[in-house]
Amino acid sequence: MANLKYILIFILFLLCFDKCTAQLGVFKYSTFYGSVGVNQVLDEVNTYTIQDGILTETTKDNKYNYRYAFGVRRLARLSMEDRKSYKDGTETDYGKFRSALLTGLEYLISYENVRDRGIKYINQDYFVRYLGSFYMVKLQSTNLEGIDLKYREIDLRIKKDINKFQLSAGGVIRFHPAYGVNPFSVFSGADYINVAEDLGYTYVFEWNDTNNNGYVDRNEPSFNYWFNPAGDTIASSNSEFMQYHYSDIVNGYNANEIDKLGTQRTLSAVVGLSYYTHKDNYHTLIWSNVLLYNKDLTEYGFTGSVDYEIGALIQKKITKIISVYTEGIYLSYLDRKNYNIKIGLNILLK
Repeated sequence: MANLKYILIFILFLLCFDKCTAQLGVFKYSTFYGSVGVNQVLDEVNTYTIQDGILTETTKDNKYNYRYAFGVRRLARLSMEDRKSYKDGTETDYGKFRSALLTGLEYLISYENVRDRGIKYINQDYFVRYLGSFYMVKLQSTNLEGIDLKYREIDLRIKKDINKFQLSAGGVIRFHPAYGVNPFSVFSGADYINVAEDLGYTYVFEWNDTNNNGYVDRNEPSFNYWFNPAGDTIASSNSEFMQYHYSDIVNGYNANEIDKLGTQRTLSAVVGLSYYTHKDNYHTLIWSNVLLYNKDLTEYGFTGSVDYEIGALIQKKITKIISVYTEGIYLSYLDRKNYNIKIGLNILLK
């Protein structure tokens, strides 16, 4: 919530000082935007347990899914679009991943809150980029909790326009958590009950010894109760504990141990290539960024495979203000992968 507070302060700053700074062009053509989405969650497969001889349903009841987002942005337009210098919010935003084709100052503040099948997460993306005639400088901070991708970076490149192509090359310093590390592996081979108890969880096995022989007979009801470190009952069977809680224990342990390792630093060589062509009624943009070499500057800096991003956008104009588009992006970054494909309409508000 601290980051959300800073976003609101920044937006308030823009509202208060936009007129005073108009002559500098810092906030000209910047756009405030927001979106909200709600949909019904898919029904979970029914699960059951038997307690005291009674069949009890333990199906997880996920609430409805929701997604809301807001922010402020100033992103350079492509040359085939209306001759304003910057976007005004009526366009798609996947172009933020490419190397822009115009010069000037760009920035983005994006906040998204999501609940998907009972899992809550927040995606945040901020950057400031200056595009010169032959170079570009970008500062970025990204935290995509949905795919566990978090980093800050300083991106310095030179660029060259060659007909319909734009080539850029330079270096990126990334600040990120320790990826590719699994602290929970120290428990590999251990009994899951002992591991859970070592991490503060309590397991209690009880049964009704109706004949007082000290053994669990076939007809005697038995119970397996699990308690979290706070003493709350969280499961009444081993299967319920393993299905709904054990993965949270593993993820929580890994998150705490990785956090103790601190911020890691990685230096990477980056090459970008964009291709753009257009006619009066359509345009096509294809772009890619490849981090060819990664050098760890700290103990757990990233030295994995080549990072890359590939994207494409094809848009066909229907009327003066309406066009149909298809766009997609595939991202492989710090051993995290993500893709997104969209088809829709663009409406230009003049």
